[in-house]
Amino acid sequence: MGKSNLKRSELRENVFMLLYMSEFYDKEEMQEQLDYYINGMMSADDDGESWFAGFLEQYINSHAKAAGVEPIQLTAAEKEQVSERFRLINDATGKIDPIIEKNSVGWSISRFGKTDLAIMRLAIYEIKFDDDIPAKVAINEAVELAKRYGGAQSASFINGVLAKVV
Repeated sequence: MGKSNLKRSELRENVFMLLYMSEFYDKEEMQEQLDYYINGMMSADDDGESWFAGFLEQYINSHAKAAGVEPIQLTAAEKEQVSERFRLINDATGKIDPIIEKNSVGWSISRFGKTDLAIMRLAIYEIKFDDDIPAKVAINEAVELAKRYGGAQSASFINGVLAKVV
């Protein structure tokens, strides 16, 4: 597989989208949805023939533009990188969710909005399980995702919870 030139912020944003999407599907359906997302993304090494790729690209681009984000195209290596990071985080939710609940006093996982939960899972994975990413960077990036995709109070809430984690 080729080399990935994906910036960490781009990797993080794609993984966030998958984590958010995973909240709407059970485990059996999620692999199929992951395949749709990854294989449906308009690829930099793709000829763009797939109708689904075109549809998904248009959908993602419209939401990205609404959020003020420039959509990106992924190479095969980058798609694999996104998939692998998503799987690692998804597999670690049994360890991540208790950390979230412990540090968000008075809140249970079931009360969180899906966007905030996806952002916190991603950030806590980076803080606790990825030695390459400094905690401060993980928190700052999570706050930026929350500003872009979350509700009015998401950024400050997520910042507060993550500050307790470190």
